[in-house]
Amino acid sequence: MLSKEIAATTARRSPPANGTPLRVDCLTSPAQLESLAPEWRALFERAGDALPFMTFEWAAAWWAHMRRTSGAMRDTLQLFVVRDAAGTLVAIAPMMHTGFRVAGVRVARALQPIGTDPNLTELRGMLVDAADEGEVLETLARWVTRRGGQKWVQWCGVRRSGPGLERLRSVGPVVVTKETPAFILALPASWDDFKAGFPRNLKESLRKCYNSLARDAHEWSFRVVEDPALIAAAVDRLIALHGMRAQRTDTIVHRDVFDSPQARRFLHDVAARLAARGMVRVFQLEIAGQIVATRMGFVFGDRMYLSYSGYDPVWGRYSVMTTVVAEALRWAMAQGIREVNLSTGPDESKLRWRPTRVEYDDAVMVGRGPLARLASHALPGAGRAT
Repeated sequence: MLSKEIAATTARRSPPANGTPLRVDCLTSPAQLESLAPEWRALFERAGDALPFMTFEWAAAWWAHMRRTSGAMRDTLQLFVVRDAAGTLVAIAPMMHTGFRVAGVRVARALQPIGTDPNLTELRGMLVDAADEGEVLETLARWVTRRGGQKWVQWCGVRRSGPGLERLRSVGPVVVTKETPAFILALPASWDDFKAGFPRNLKESLRKCYNSLARDAHEWSFRVVEDPALIAAAVDRLIALHGMRAQRTDTIVHRDVFDSPQARRFLHDVAARLAARGMVRVFQLEIAGQIVATRMGFVFGDRMYLSYSGYDPVWGRYSVMTTVVAEALRWAMAQGIREVNLSTGPDESKLRWRPTRVEYDDAVMVGRGPLARLASHALPGAGRAT
């Protein structure tokens, strides 16, 4: 049974083909979030998203470390739980109200997914099976609309290949504010099979990585850290190397997303939580007794998400990050992993592997009046409409 603290309602609309209406419950306390953990994890397994940002552990750690509590901007939890008539969990949308205050007076309030951070959470949105996404989005949008009082509502991570945006538009005006591509790489059974399909430029790039180290007599080793007792030290080194990479100005500039104490605490917390469940791998390249390049991966069954990375610019001319990714992919194939998400953003380091591009959209429903427009411009992700 759900706690009496839960604000619950039944979202009524035209029944779907199976005749089952959906019910929306809104949880508002961290304790209620924690109580949902077993069901959340079970839904994650069923939905098959393989995105770390949709795990219970990510949401719990993010809320503990990254929510805003200042006088000018304050986040309050709005965790939407969607069930069918039989009580089966269909979707979880971890969202929050963000209130804006001027001189102590609230001037606007917006509803948006958690994950407003400097690209720690690469894809925000809800946990739902792709087949149910459109129906759930429409149900939630109608629920929120009936409640009223929302100046600005943001829906994130909507699969472009599905009916999500159309179902939102059936409720009210929708403006797409951001388009996010992710890149999925299907892996064959062996590294040799994989190499056979490489384009010439990728073969040359990999040959250069390995040959340049051998030419200069640098012995290297590759390791995979997964023991929960060793994860904290691996995360510390990743944070340090990520910061070193961010200082480079002679190539594509990357922001240091761990430059705040809150972000560093968050990464340690979420890595420890997921490592305890066997879902974290930290890939490391060691040269001359030092870890010079690293990348974090999240493993879910036979799929993996490659996430944060960093390297020592001193070793940049040896393309050490390319070596780390190549060795991580080789390791993945040996473990029976069949799909790797190379993360978001269309940079050459991903495109060279010839992955499949998958698109996600962020969209907003904006209320009327100047305060609504103020909220829409103030919140992250509310860029110019496309």
